[in-house]
Amino acid sequence: MKLTGRLRGPQLNGTIVSQQVALQPTSQHLNRRTLLRALAVSALGFACRRRPPGKVEVSFRVIRYAEPAGTIALGWEYFPEPPLVAYVPSPRRWRAQMPEWARFRRDEIFPEIQRQTRPWKFKWEEYE
Repeated sequence: MKLTGRLRGPQLNGTIVSQQVALQPTSQHLNRRTLLRALAVSALGFACRRRPPGKVEVSFRVIRYAEPAGTIALGWEYFPEPPLVAYVPSPRRWRAQMPEWARFRRDEIFPEIQRQTRPWKFKWEEYE
């Protein structure tokens, strides 16, 4: 593998003297590049495994959780004084009310919604 580069030399009468040189990568340089590529690939794989399963969007009075399988919506209310109050079905009602793909995944979906809505500082209330 041959790399070319331009070396700049001292100024002579206001002009910069340069010359073309052939740069040969050293084995240390190749080892470093290989190591960095391996780290980048492993970091990408780790990030893909840790990606949250769904996306949460907060709009006026509705919190939507979306996955490729479907979408669920939870309500919330704005009060002039904090905190904002969001409503989540109790475990029994969740199983009765939610779509099939989310019915038995409350312990997975609800904490993810809470995590992604943390900046809004919702107070979560269960309802029957």
